[in-house]
Amino acid sequence: NDLGIGSGQADSFSQTSPVTSGLQEVLFPFPGAVSRDDTADVDWTPLVQTSTRSGTIEVEQVMRNRGDMAQLQVFEKQGKQAMVLAAAIERRPPAGTDGAPVKAVIVADIDLLDGRIFGLRNRPDEVFGLDFDNVTFALNILDSLAGDDRFLEIRKRKPKHRTLERIEATVADAREQADAERQKFIEQCDLAEREANGQLEKEVGEFERKIKDLEATGDADPQATMQMMQQLAAKRALAQRRLETKTEQLTRQRDVEMEKVERQLGGKVRQEQDRQKWLAVLLPPIPPLVVAFFVYFRRRAQEREGVAKTRLR
Repeated sequence: NDLGIGSGQADSFSQTSPVTSGLQEVLFPFPGAVSRDDTADVDWTPLVQTSTRSGTIEVEQVMRNRGDMAQLQVFEKQGKQAMVLAAAIERRPPAGTDGAPVKAVIVADIDLLDGRIFGLRNRPDEVFGLDFDNVTFALNILDSLAGDDRFLEIRKRKPKHRTLERIEATVADAREQADAERQKFIEQCDLAEREANGQLEKEVGEFERKIKDLEATGDADPQATMQMMQQLAAKRALAQRRLETKTEQLTRQRDVEMEKVERQLGGKVRQEQDRQKWLAVLLPPIPPLVVAFFVYFRRRAQEREGVAKTRLR
């Protein structure tokens, strides 16, 4: 998760806490999420949270499909609410005691302290312009817990990262629609696969029941029973091949539909970008031209004042 401006959540960072107010982008490579225990007697302050468009993927799927973003999207589960990635917790001492309150900050991703991210601070990326606030975030947490607030505001001073909000909004809407379409195709594929599995179990189950009924009579012909067992094995193998073929077809259809959704998403993004480029070219000259016409006709009118009509052309 790359949280900050353009992440789809205007208040990803808590603006009431000096630790996170003013931060622009923090990279959480493999975050989890934390939630409050309502039975705990603590003060809970979310510092960083995702947007409602975020989702989750099982760790096993991430490890199996490293680098395959298309496959990871298949296993993505869309979230319905924002997830807290970092929170400040304070527990006050029991009443009647002189102890100091216990303060802690929980961050659901230790990978944000990866050495390569610290390396970006020393050697800024000139190709992609990566400039994360991970180091500032970590140092602010340590200083805040230590009670040293001298450098919190100084660290956050850097050029403000501005984005084209109209394009961001269009991209966010298009991505939300694409996510909904993608999730629909995945659910349809899963439903069809479950139905195929159910049909397989039904066919094989009926045949197994016949064999059990035959064996229950006690006078079944061993040769006939063996023949039925062979037929059962053949029927099971045939049904399994049909299931595998059906699953492969569904998977192929799902991948085709997802690629179609991605192409449509890319097309919408490019269309909005082209539209904004044309507006950037066509709109700026309009105000100067309007002023020029106004000045021209005003001066022309002033020049005609007091001139005899016989001298006007």
